[in-house]
Amino acid sequence: MGTRLEGKVAVVTGAGRGIGRGIARLLAEEGASVVVNDKGSEVDGSGSSQEPANSVVEEIKSSGGEATANYNDTSTMEGGEGLIQNAIDSYKKLDILVNAAGSIKDRMIYQMSPQDFDSIVRNNSKSAFTTTKFAAILFRQQRGGRIVNLTSDAGLGDVGRSNYAAASEAIVGLTRTTAKDLGKYGVTANAISPMAETRMFPG
Repeated sequence: MGTRLEGKVAVVTGAGRGIGRGIARLLAEEGASVVVNDKGSEVDGSGSSQEPANSVVEEIKSSGGEATANYNDTSTMEGGEGLIQNAIDSYKKLDILVNAAGSIKDRMIYQMSPQDFDSIVRNNSKSAFTTTKFAAILFRQQRGGRIVNLTSDAGLGDVGRSNYAAASEAIVGLTRTTAKDLGKYGVTANAISPMAETRMFPG
């Protein structure tokens, strides 16, 4: 186990699978206590299950780390607020927020329904907003914190993904503005567009 993040507390959304899972495990390996958030939905955002979050918590604990599971739907304001409160209730503080939750539902633009569009924007970009808003209140008060949002390069143009592209670019804009809003309080906000084979993007 590392010690670079000893004493730090991190929240990771979408941490039950894929990249989010890897981030949560690495944070724990470096000494952070991690709130593992995942509502356990399918790749299109439907359904729910506690198993993914529970599984990652067990992996972290079996390796000597500290973690707790959270199943909130962060696309709602209540879910985002409850997740941040969960970190405070469990570990008395919060230092790091990583937004990795997301879903995908491909449709050509001429086939894209309002529901298909709205659901991906809500699950991806609004999920990043809700947690960021409530973490920002805390980070501003404590004069410090780190926010990392995962996005994609779909906004540069990607066939059949107008909804995903719109959500991805929204996350970029949200991150830039959050950095400006919170920079004077010692808080950083960055967006990362990773490349990895996951169930959303199989090789």
